[in-house]
Amino acid sequence: MKPALRYLVLTVAALGAACDNRTDDPVGPRAAEPAPPALSTVTAPALLLDSHALYYCYHPGATRNCVVLQRTLRIRSSIGPVNWTASKDQPWIALSGTSGTTPATLTISVKSGTLGYQTPGSSAFGTVTISAAGARYSPQKVEVVVNYLARAPFPPSLAFSDSAIGFCYNPRSTGGCVRLAERLLFTSTGASLAWKAVSSKPWIVVHPDTAATDTDVRVSVDLTKLPPRNGATSLSGAITVSASGAQNSPQTIPVKLQFYSTPPPQ
Repeated sequence: MKPALRYLVLTVAALGAACDNRTDDPVGPRAAEPAPPALSTVTAPALLLDSHALYYCYHPGATRNCVVLQRTLRIRSSIGPVNWTASKDQPWIALSGTSGTTPATLTISVKSGTLGYQTPGSSAFGTVTISAAGARYSPQKVEVVVNYLARAPFPPSLAFSDSAIGFCYNPRSTGGCVRLAERLLFTSTGASLAWKAVSSKPWIVVHPDTAATDTDVRVSVDLTKLPPRNGATSLSGAITVSASGAQNSPQTIPVKLQFYSTPPPQ
């Protein structure tokens, strides 16, 4: 090998060995590799409501065209059961409970006797707050709106949250129906009224059967007192409600029990 070429090969080999033996970085220390982001795991349950606004109407009297004083709110959670509490900001709002565990159904009613006088065609507004400690999306507010037609101060009238009641009893059919109880609100358009309810059939049970408005009343079917069906597909009866001093007393609420899969329209 020529001397000049031999010198070049030796020089390149020496430089390579020197670089391999260096412990320092000629361009300075390198930054540490960033750690991969941690996976976010959400373990807190979420509070879930099926509605955030409930609408009612209160147009009672001789030409009553709308009296809706009860609604239900479904309270659920995304993970497991959670404990919840309910509160209201108006005295005319009634709650069927103030606490519970999901899943649950809360009945929210309007006590018309405490609404006070309103301008004809106006509305009353309130709020129900549902809270669950430790749950996401808590608390949540539900708006309560009552479309209101001002009532005449005298004389008061009876009013109800439902104008007819439908039950069904067919437990053995495919998609069978068993519905044997319903709750109604008995109220009045003005001053509180003492009322008495009488059922036309022994199988129709009203509890309580006498009280003063406003009252949460349970109407149910006593299966032990049903008459022989003789091939009938339904039974009918009625509840008559009377109140001394009410301008529209007595009032009759039809009741129907049918023996097939869906309850009758109300």
